[in-house]
Amino acid sequence: AASSADPAADGGGALRQRCSRLDAVLGEHGVVAVDLLRVHVLGAELSVLRSALPMLQSGAVKAVAVAVFSKGMDWARQQDPSAIGRLLRSSGFSISYEGREGDAAETALETQLAVGTSTLLAWLPS
Repeated sequence: AASSADPAADGGGALRQRCSRLDAVLGEHGVVAVDLLRVHVLGAELSVLRSALPMLQSGAVKAVAVAVFSKGMDWARQQDPSAIGRLLRSSGFSISYEGREGDAAETALETQLAVGTSTLLAWLPS
């Protein structure tokens, strides 16, 4: 698993969590290629994708599905959907969000988020 719970509270009532980089965890288990990476971690999606950047940029990950949250949700303030789209596109992926692709998808991630939880899809072009 990528993380394990530490039952000690930090004094503020929050639970501390030890985490590992996704590329390190996959490497430890001998995973060299991923057909579909699904990321839904309540606002920390960009951090997870950054930890997998070597795999994303090398083409070892073929497709990605990322949870995106509308601004009214508690953990949405931690997330920057347009940065997620830019990271994926700069790593060679095509993106689709709410029926829009490419630049139109990126614009929608900046200005037209769906209400609630939706999914950003990304894939390596053939």
